[in-house]
Amino acid sequence: MDTKIESSGNWSHLRGADWSHLLQQQPQFADKCDWSKLDGTEWARLLVARPELTDRCDWDKLDARNWSMVLARRPELAGKFESAAHDWAADEKAAEAAANIPDEEAALCESEGIPAEEFFKES
Repeated sequence: MDTKIESSGNWSHLRGADWSHLLQQQPQFADKCDWSKLDGTEWARLLVARPELTDRCDWDKLDARNWSMVLARRPELAGKFESAAHDWAADEKAAEAAANIPDEEAALCESEGIPAEEFFKES
């Protein structure tokens, strides 16, 4: 960790990914963390490494992919999954939509900077 941040106490400059990485290695800084900065992926990575931080987790930020990552490595957290109030139907629709775009077409859209909806829109 940057000793400048530690000595200055300027924790507000850390992003969610920074916090996730830092706390995986240095959990003693958990009391300094702005937990709202962590997204679902950052939470999943942190919980896999540090399941003792589950009491701080905003479980609503985890989507199906995040839960898959967590439960594959931390099956003891299944109870948290079962009690999570998440919109699983929205996750399923998003996954289906992503699966319906062939990889080469999706890559073409991204490389040309064209939104997928525009690329596939019928003329």
